[in-house]
Amino acid sequence: MEPLSLKVYLLFLLVVCIFTTLRLVGVWAIVAPFRRRPPAGNPAYGGVLRAVAASLQHWSSLTHIVSGIFACTTVYRICDRVLADERTNVILGINFLIRQSSAALTMGLQVALYAFLARWHLDKRIENLD
Repeated sequence: MEPLSLKVYLLFLLVVCIFTTLRLVGVWAIVAPFRRRPPAGNPAYGGVLRAVAASLQHWSSLTHIVSGIFACTTVYRICDRVLADERTNVILGINFLIRQSSAALTMGLQVALYAFLARWHLDKRIENLD
């Protein structure tokens, strides 16, 4: 059975992906994704881009922090289980530990990468405003 912390972590990652997608779609609703020219009649467009980019930066940083915390608590929990079980082979325990922590970190880094790429896209749009 999966621990509650994993379910909360996966929910957090899903929320970050949904939030990032909604913010991008909101920006793309103003101007199509790959157009270089800003909208002519919307002077607030630059402010919207800057606000969304800053928001995505915060979400990306938060994802890194939450991923690190989740990975550390996973490592601690697995090590605690390995130490408590005298029958467990140490090599098997280390293998399980590495596998679980790498999976947790990979999921978090993929979501952080998504937020980073969205931020990069918005930064490029901001550059085209000037």
